[in-house]
Amino acid sequence: MGLFSKETCAVCGKQVGALSRTKMKSGDYICGDCPKKLTAFIQPNQITLDDYKRLVGGELQAAEDAYTGTSCFDVELGSGGDYGYMNYSSSVTNDEFRLSSSATRRYEHQQIFHFSQIKPYKFKSEATLRVEAMSVPTADLNDYVELVEDKDSDGKVKGYTIKFPYDDEAIQRVEIRANSNAKKQKLEELVKALNNGKRDFYGSAARYAQQQGELQGMNAMKTVNSMLGAALKGESVENALREGMERSEDIAQDKYKKGLFGGLFKKK
Repeated sequence: MGLFSKETCAVCGKQVGALSRTKMKSGDYICGDCPKKLTAFIQPNQITLDDYKRLVGGELQAAEDAYTGTSCFDVELGSGGDYGYMNYSSSVTNDEFRLSSSATRRYEHQQIFHFSQIKPYKFKSEATLRVEAMSVPTADLNDYVELVEDKDSDGKVKGYTIKFPYDDEAIQRVEIRANSNAKKQKLEELVKALNNGKRDFYGSAARYAQQQGELQGMNAMKTVNSMLGAALKGESVENALREGMERSEDIAQDKYKKGLFGGLFKKK
Protein backbone atom coordinates (compact mmCIF):
# COMPACT_ATOMS: atom_id res chain seq x y z
CA MET A 1 0.00 0.00 0.00
CA GLY A 2 1.28 3.43 -0.93
CA LEU A 3 1.65 6.43 1.31
CA PHE A 4 -1.41 8.10 -0.22
CA SER A 5 -3.66 5.04 -0.34
CA LYS A 6 -6.73 4.91 1.87
CA GLU A 7 -8.11 2.16 4.05
CA THR A 8 -11.47 1.75 5.77
CA CYS A 9 -11.61 2.13 9.53
CA ALA A 10 -12.92 -1.19 10.84
CA VAL A 11 -14.81 0.60 13.63
CA CYS A 12 -16.57 3.57 12.04
CA GLY A 13 -16.17 2.84 8.32
CA LYS A 14 -14.40 6.11 7.54
CA GLN A 15 -11.77 6.21 4.78
CA VAL A 16 -8.40 7.15 6.27
CA GLY A 17 -4.96 7.84 4.85
CA ALA A 18 -1.65 6.40 6.01
CA LEU A 19 -0.90 9.31 8.35
CA SER A 20 -4.19 9.10 10.24
CA ARG A 21 -4.66 5.37 10.74
CA THR A 22 -3.18 2.55 12.80
CA LYS A 23 -2.96 -1.11 11.91
CA MET A 24 -4.40 -3.21 14.69
CA LYS A 25 -3.04 -6.55 15.87
CA SER A 26 -5.82 -8.27 13.95
CA GLY A 27 -4.74 -6.64 10.69
CA ASP A 28 -7.69 -4.24 10.66
CA TYR A 29 -7.20 -0.49 10.38
CA ILE A 30 -8.50 2.05 12.87
CA CYS A 31 -8.75 5.81 12.35
CA GLY A 32 -7.32 8.46 14.65
CA ASP A 33 -10.69 9.25 16.25
CA CYS A 34 -11.98 5.82 17.33
CA PRO A 35 -9.16 5.17 19.86
CA LYS A 36 -10.57 8.16 21.81
CA LYS A 37 -13.32 5.77 22.96
CA LEU A 38 -10.65 3.78 24.84
CA THR A 39 -8.15 5.30 27.30
CA ALA A 40 -5.10 7.48 26.69
CA PHE A 41 -2.78 4.59 27.56
CA ILE A 42 -4.14 1.73 25.43
CA GLN A 43 -2.03 1.19 22.31
CA PRO A 44 -4.33 0.51 19.30
CA ASN A 45 -1.61 -1.45 17.47
CA GLN A 46 -1.49 -3.91 20.39
CA ILE A 47 -5.17 -4.89 20.35
CA THR A 48 -7.46 -6.71 17.92
CA LEU A 49 -10.80 -5.50 16.63
CA ASP A 50 -12.51 -7.95 19.00
CA ASP A 51 -10.47 -6.51 21.90
CA TYR A 52 -11.66 -3.03 20.95
CA LYS A 53 -15.30 -4.09 20.91
CA ARG A 54 -14.92 -5.83 24.27
CA LEU A 55 -13.22 -2.83 25.89
CA VAL A 56 -15.68 -0.21 24.67
CA GLY A 57 -18.57 -2.63 25.12
CA GLY A 58 -18.45 -2.34 28.89
CA GLU A 59 -15.14 -3.64 30.25
CA LEU A 60 -13.51 -0.22 30.65
CA GLN A 61 -16.64 1.29 32.18
CA ALA A 62 -16.97 -1.61 34.62
CA ALA A 63 -13.38 -1.08 35.80
CA GLU A 64 -14.06 2.62 36.37
CA ASP A 65 -17.31 1.91 38.22
CA ALA A 66 -15.55 -0.56 40.52
CA TYR A 67 -12.59 1.75 41.23
CA THR A 68 -12.17 2.49 44.96
CA GLY A 69 -9.05 4.68 44.89
CA THR A 70 -8.88 8.05 46.62
CA SER A 71 -7.00 11.13 45.45
CA CYS A 72 -3.45 11.33 46.83
CA PHE A 73 -1.87 14.43 45.25
CA ASP A 74 -1.46 16.46 42.05
CA VAL A 75 1.71 16.67 39.99
CA GLU A 76 2.43 19.62 37.70
CA LEU A 77 3.67 18.38 34.33
CA GLY A 78 4.49 21.88 33.12
CA SER A 79 2.68 24.71 31.40
CA GLY A 80 1.14 24.84 27.93
CA GLY A 81 0.00 22.19 25.49
CA ASP A 82 -1.04 18.84 26.94
CA TYR A 83 0.80 19.32 30.21
CA GLY A 84 -0.93 21.00 33.17
CA TYR A 85 -1.64 18.88 36.26
CA MET A 86 -1.92 15.12 36.70
CA ASN A 87 -3.84 13.67 39.62
CA TYR A 88 -2.60 10.46 41.24
CA SER A 89 -5.14 8.39 43.13
CA SER A 90 -4.81 4.86 44.47
CA SER A 91 -6.05 2.01 46.62
CA VAL A 92 -3.07 -0.19 47.48
CA THR A 93 -5.28 -2.70 49.28
CA ASN A 94 -7.29 -3.29 46.11
CA ASP A 95 -4.22 -3.20 43.83
CA GLU A 96 -5.29 -0.21 41.74
CA PHE A 97 -4.31 3.33 40.85
CA ARG A 98 -5.20 6.02 38.33
CA LEU A 99 -3.26 8.79 36.57
CA SER A 100 -5.64 11.47 35.36
CA SER A 101 -4.87 14.72 33.50
CA SER A 102 -6.46 17.06 30.99
CA ALA A 103 -4.88 14.99 28.22
CA THR A 104 -6.22 11.65 29.51
CA ARG A 105 -9.67 13.17 30.05
CA ARG A 106 -9.96 13.77 26.30
CA TYR A 107 -10.58 10.05 26.06
CA GLU A 108 -13.91 8.47 26.91
CA HIS A 109 -12.46 6.36 29.73
CA GLN A 110 -9.82 6.71 32.42
CA GLN A 111 -7.34 3.85 32.70
CA ILE A 112 -7.44 1.85 35.94
CA PHE A 113 -3.94 0.49 36.53
CA HIS A 114 -2.82 -2.29 38.87
CA PHE A 115 0.36 -2.18 40.97
CA SER A 116 0.84 -5.92 40.42
CA GLN A 117 1.20 -5.31 36.67
CA ILE A 118 4.09 -2.86 36.92
CA LYS A 119 6.70 -5.26 35.59
CA PRO A 120 8.26 -6.23 32.25
CA TYR A 121 5.55 -7.30 29.83
CA LYS A 122 5.18 -11.01 29.28
CA PHE A 123 1.99 -12.72 28.20
CA LYS A 124 0.70 -15.21 30.76
CA SER A 125 -2.19 -17.67 30.67
CA GLU A 126 -5.05 -17.40 33.17
CA ALA A 127 -3.77 -20.53 34.93
CA THR A 128 -0.32 -18.98 35.38
CA LEU A 129 -1.81 -15.76 36.73
CA ARG A 130 -3.83 -17.69 39.32
CA VAL A 131 -0.72 -19.51 40.52
CA GLU A 132 1.36 -16.31 40.66
CA ALA A 133 -1.36 -14.53 42.62
CA MET A 134 -0.43 -16.70 45.61
CA SER A 135 3.29 -15.94 45.43
CA VAL A 136 5.55 -12.90 45.35
CA PRO A 137 8.54 -13.38 42.99
CA THR A 138 11.54 -11.36 44.14
CA ALA A 139 11.82 -9.62 40.75
CA ASP A 140 8.35 -8.14 41.22
CA LEU A 141 9.63 -6.09 44.16
CA ASN A 142 12.07 -4.19 41.93
CA ASP A 143 11.60 -0.46 41.31
CA TYR A 144 10.52 -0.43 37.67
CA VAL A 145 9.07 3.10 37.67
CA GLU A 146 11.77 5.62 36.78
CA LEU A 147 12.18 9.31 35.99
CA VAL A 148 14.33 10.11 32.96
CA GLU A 149 15.70 13.55 32.06
CA ASP A 150 15.22 14.42 28.38
CA LYS A 151 18.17 16.51 27.20
CA ASP A 152 18.97 18.41 24.02
CA SER A 153 22.24 18.18 22.06
CA ASP A 154 23.88 20.65 24.48
CA GLY A 155 22.98 18.55 27.51
CA LYS A 156 20.33 20.98 28.72
CA VAL A 157 17.23 19.43 30.30
CA LYS A 158 14.25 20.06 28.01
CA GLY A 159 11.79 17.83 29.82
CA TYR A 160 11.18 14.66 31.82
CA THR A 161 9.60 11.26 31.24
CA ILE A 162 8.13 9.02 33.92
CA LYS A 163 8.05 5.53 32.48
CA PHE A 164 7.45 1.97 33.51
CA PRO A 165 6.80 -1.39 31.81
CA TYR A 166 3.28 -2.76 32.20
CA ASP A 167 2.21 -6.38 31.98
CA ASP A 168 -0.85 -6.06 29.74
CA GLU A 169 -1.39 -6.97 26.11
CA ALA A 170 -2.93 -3.57 25.36
CA ILE A 171 -0.48 -1.48 27.46
CA GLN A 172 3.05 -2.81 27.36
CA ARG A 173 4.61 0.42 28.58
CA VAL A 174 3.50 3.70 30.14
CA GLU A 175 5.20 7.03 29.46
CA ILE A 176 4.17 10.32 31.07
CA ARG A 177 5.93 13.37 29.70
CA ALA A 178 6.57 16.65 31.50
CA ASN A 179 8.28 19.77 30.15
CA SER A 180 11.19 21.69 31.65
CA ASN A 181 8.80 23.87 33.68
CA ALA A 182 7.73 20.92 35.79
CA LYS A 183 8.98 20.60 39.35
CA LYS A 184 11.34 17.65 39.40
CA GLN A 185 10.74 17.08 43.11
CA LYS A 186 7.02 16.47 42.55
CA LEU A 187 7.77 14.11 39.66
CA GLU A 188 10.13 12.18 41.92
CA GLU A 189 7.37 12.06 44.53
CA LEU A 190 5.05 10.38 42.02
CA VAL A 191 7.74 7.86 41.02
CA LYS A 192 8.33 7.03 44.69
CA ALA A 193 4.59 6.67 45.36
CA LEU A 194 4.17 4.22 42.46
CA ASN A 195 7.15 2.10 43.50
CA ASN A 196 6.08 2.14 47.16
CA GLY A 197 2.50 1.28 46.20
CA LYS A 198 3.75 -1.73 44.30
CA ARG A 199 5.87 -2.91 47.25
CA ASP A 200 3.07 -2.30 49.77
CA PHE A 201 0.61 -4.25 47.65
CA TYR A 202 2.92 -7.25 47.40
CA GLY A 203 3.53 -7.07 51.13
CA SER A 204 -0.21 -7.27 51.83
CA ALA A 205 -0.64 -9.95 49.15
CA ALA A 206 2.06 -12.08 50.75
CA ARG A 207 0.46 -11.73 54.18
CA TYR A 208 -2.93 -12.66 52.74
CA ALA A 209 -1.50 -15.71 50.95
CA GLN A 210 0.19 -16.79 54.18
CA GLN A 211 -3.06 -16.39 56.11
CA GLN A 212 -4.99 -18.36 53.47
CA GLY A 213 -2.44 -21.18 53.64
CA GLU A 214 -2.68 -21.30 57.42
CA LEU A 215 -6.50 -21.42 57.37
CA GLN A 216 -6.53 -24.13 54.71
CA GLY A 217 -4.07 -26.17 56.80
CA MET A 218 -6.28 -25.82 59.86
CA ASN A 219 -9.28 -26.90 57.81
CA ALA A 220 -7.45 -29.96 56.50
CA MET A 221 -6.57 -31.02 60.05
CA LYS A 222 -10.14 -30.43 61.23
CA THR A 223 -11.52 -32.45 58.30
CA VAL A 224 -9.18 -35.38 58.96
CA ASN A 225 -10.10 -35.41 62.65
CA SER A 226 -13.80 -35.32 61.81
CA MET A 227 -13.40 -38.19 59.35
CA LEU A 228 -11.46 -40.25 61.92
CA GLY A 229 -14.11 -39.55 64.54
CA ALA A 230 -16.85 -40.67 62.18
CA ALA A 231 -14.93 -43.82 61.25
CA LEU A 232 -14.41 -44.76 64.91
CA LYS A 233 -18.15 -44.45 65.47
CA GLY A 234 -18.82 -46.64 62.45
CA GLU A 235 -20.40 -43.72 60.62
CA SER A 236 -19.87 -42.58 57.04
CA VAL A 237 -16.96 -40.20 56.49
CA GLU A 238 -18.63 -38.60 53.46
CA ASN A 239 -20.40 -35.89 55.45
CA ALA A 240 -17.16 -34.85 57.19
CA LEU A 241 -15.35 -34.77 53.85
CA ARG A 242 -18.11 -32.74 52.21
CA GLU A 243 -18.15 -30.24 55.07
CA GLY A 244 -14.37 -29.89 54.83
CA MET A 245 -14.53 -29.21 51.08
CA GLU A 246 -17.26 -26.62 51.63
CA ARG A 247 -15.14 -24.91 54.31
CA SER A 248 -12.18 -24.90 51.93
CA GLU A 249 -14.22 -23.08 49.29
CA ASP A 250 -15.47 -20.59 51.88
CA ILE A 251 -11.91 -19.95 53.07
CA ALA A 252 -10.87 -19.23 49.47
CA GLN A 253 -13.70 -16.68 49.35
CA ASP A 254 -12.44 -15.06 52.59
CA LYS A 255 -15.46 -16.17 54.64
CA TYR A 256 -13.43 -17.64 57.52
CA LYS A 257 -11.02 -16.23 60.08
CA LYS A 258 -8.75 -17.59 62.77
CA GLY A 259 -10.23 -17.34 66.24
CA LEU A 260 -8.52 -16.01 69.35
CA PHE A 261 -7.64 -19.52 70.53
CA GLY A 262 -6.72 -20.94 67.12
CA GLY A 263 -10.10 -22.22 65.94
CA LEU A 264 -11.79 -21.66 62.59
CA PHE A 265 -14.68 -19.22 62.71
CA LYS A 266 -16.99 -18.17 59.93
CA LYS A 267 -17.18 -14.40 59.47
CA LYS A 268 -20.54 -12.78 60.17
